[in-house]
Amino acid sequence: MKPYLGPESEFFPQAQQPFWTTQGEILAGCPWIHEIMIGDNSHEGLGLMIPLKDVSASQYIARVRTIMGDEYARRVLDTYEIYGGIDEGLFWQNAVIMTGDLLLSEPTHSTAIAVAKSGRKCLYRWQFGLPNPFHGSVFSYTTGHHFVELLYQFMTLAGRLPTHRNHFLRRQGEEMARSWIRFANGLSPMPGAKPYDLEEGSIMTCDMLHGWAVRTRTEDEVVSQQDPWGPRRYRQWEVLNEELNRAGRAKNGAGSVNEKIESTRNGLVVFCLSEMR
Repeated sequence: MKPYLGPESEFFPQAQQPFWTTQGEILAGCPWIHEIMIGDNSHEGLGLMIPLKDVSASQYIARVRTIMGDEYARRVLDTYEIYGGIDEGLFWQNAVIMTGDLLLSEPTHSTAIAVAKSGRKCLYRWQFGLPNPFHGSVFSYTTGHHFVELLYQFMTLAGRLPTHRNHFLRRQGEEMARSWIRFANGLSPMPGAKPYDLEEGSIMTCDMLHGWAVRTRTEDEVVSQQDPWGPRRYRQWEVLNEELNRAGRAKNGAGSVNEKIESTRNGLVVFCLSEMR
């Protein structure tokens, strides 16, 4: 069977090179996408927990400063509470969070904002924070790591989920599966869910205290302060975005502004991913 190569076969227009800075605008302008549901997990970087264990705080700080420049790196490192002389165990935790935000959570946040700014698409947003509930992995009982929502969403493993709290975990999986079915049928994913905008910032969240809930950003910033795994990191995502943009714009040499910003971000991404090898 030959692949379909009609006008809808390309997500990004052939004449428009995608960049981290423009992916939200491109998504907002895609003519064959009308409604979007986008989300991430609360601690995406836990997948890098083991390789990052061998990186010292001094190495990490020095590399981030080299890539971004001292001024811009300082604000990013400060917002993730990474500093010279930090306890290495605490550094490990914070570096894992920052790396996951760099790779996945910040792009999710900035893409949602760009689409909302355009006013051309209906976008629903979620973040998932339930743990991996199965024994036998270094990720057992860790919260919201990359891909963990798939253990719930498709209900394949529902019969293996712990049964306490009146089948709490199974009920959250059912609600998540139901949300995608509703969305696929043109309905609001959950009761009370609203398209993401720049005023309320409605987000569907799932955690071990409350299960699924729909909140405005203001509500979520207050409620998530009580999450034992830490509050939602809106401020950190926005600082990371701002300083990557500023660092890229400050670079000398050839290339467009978008190319310089992309180069700066890619430098951090490559550094983080190289630690996995």
